[in-house]
Formats: sequence, C-alpha cells, structure tokens
Amino acid sequence: NLPCGNYILGVTDEVICSGEIVRNGDFASAVGWSLDSFMTISGGSLNFNVVADGDEAQNNLTCPIQTGVTYNVSFDITNLSGIQTGTYRIMFGGLPASIEYDASTQGTTTVSFTVVAIGDSGFASIKSTSAGTTFKIDNFSIEAVAIGVYSEMDGLSECYCVCDTQDC
Repeated sequence: NLPCGNYILGVTDEVICSGEIVRNGDFASAVGWSLDSFMTISGGSLNFNVVADGDEAQNNLTCPIQTGVTYNVSFDITNLSGIQTGTYRIMFGGLPASIEYDASTQGTTTVSFTVVAIGDSGFASIKSTSAGTTFKIDNFSIEAVAIGVYSEMDGLSECYCVCDTQDC
C-alpha cells in the first residue's frame, strides 16, 4: 500500500543479495572458511584459542558486500574453557565495517550498519585485534536489508500516480 503520490517504476542493475550470505555460519563444517593459526572450527563453533593480534577467520560469502547497502550482522559469543580475553573486529574486504568488540562479553550481538566506500567485497572476516584473544563464536550471520535504489535506475517504464486514475 503506497501513500498518495507519483512514482516512477523501473528496473535497476543493482544486485542486492537477499537472505543469508555467510557460508557455514553455523560452523557445522569449515567449508567456506580460511583460518589463521590457533583457530579451529569444531563442536559447531569457531574457536579463537590464544590467537595473535591480526589473526583472522575469513569467509568467502555467497554474494558480495556492496557500498551503500545496509546489513544486519548477528553472532553468538561463548567462552573457551572458561576463559574469554582480547578484542576482535568484524571486517569486510579487509576494511572495518563495525566497531571493535570485547571478547569477554558473552551472548548474542546484533548490529546493523551501512557499508561506506568499499566497492564490492566477496569476503568477510572476524579478526583479532589484541594478542592472546580466546573465545568461541557461533551463529555468524550477515543479511542485506532490502531497499530500492531509485537513483541508479537504468531503465524506466511509466510514471504511475497513486490515488488518481489519470496518467502522470
């Protein structure tokens, strides 16, 4: 149900992925993930086991992250053998896409953000930003928030006027 007003209907070549774009975000297997030293995928989680500053787990996404698109990122953090230390960052294409997190904070984290000036990136990573980082991450999910990109249309059809039968 559109409010009264004039709308231009058209098509765009902008590709915005829908649904989950992380490969094996439930960590049922290591397929789609590239891990640095001291990181493992076992027991249904990605385990940071005293990793060094800069170590990362990289996921080759099913669809590229794009500039100007808003994404919802969600993940669960639990402890590894009762110890949680260090900090980490969620990144896209090697660029920070959100804030740095403290590994000692357990539970589910959900954040929405709009990617700025990255171009297209086919990977996401979870990167340690301090030495000795130790924790488990599970249920890592990235989903695009659907939007219409009217400023980038490359094919226009007719003008459509809601609330009026006449042509615009």
